[in-house]
This record gives sequence, C-alpha cells and structure tokens, in this order.
Amino acid sequence: DDPRIDASATLLDGTPIKGVQGLQEALLAREDLFLSCLTRKMMTYALGRELALSDEQTIKAIVKDLREPGHDTLPHLIELIVLSEQFQTR
Repeated sequence: DDPRIDASATLLDGTPIKGVQGLQEALLAREDLFLSCLTRKMMTYALGRELALSDEQTIKAIVKDLREPGHDTLPHLIELIVLSEQFQTR
C-alpha cells in the first residue's frame, strides 16, 4: 500500500503552494526575487567566494538584463557572470 505524497507547503511569507504547478506560479509571481537569488548563488559559485556589498550593482544589472525578452535563459546568465568585472578580475 503506497502512502500518498503531500505536495503542499507554505512559503516563508505564508503563501500556500500545492504541487509543482503551485510552486511554478509562486516563483513566477516573484520573478525578480527568483532571478536575484539564482544570480547570487551562481555568482558565489563562479567567484569562489561570498558576495560583498560591492557586488550588488553587478547583480542588479544582471537581473535587469535577464528581464529583457529572450534573455531569461541559464546560458545567458552564465555568460553575463563570466563577462562581469568580478569574474574577469578574480
């Protein structure tokens, strides 16, 4: 007898989600937050260090670029990080 999987959860801000569709909707409703978090995680990995206050302008610029039509891909994010001054001078 297989147990049922409870695919519901509540985000930290109290938003309830149910299943993959609910998670997708919640992420799309917070696209800037998602892109910022993803960019920060990728930059941290690429630079091999924790991010500093001096990295904020670059992160904001990358997120702004990712919001442009057709620019919202992972390969484009990687390209922007690799072309960043922080990566070029690490």
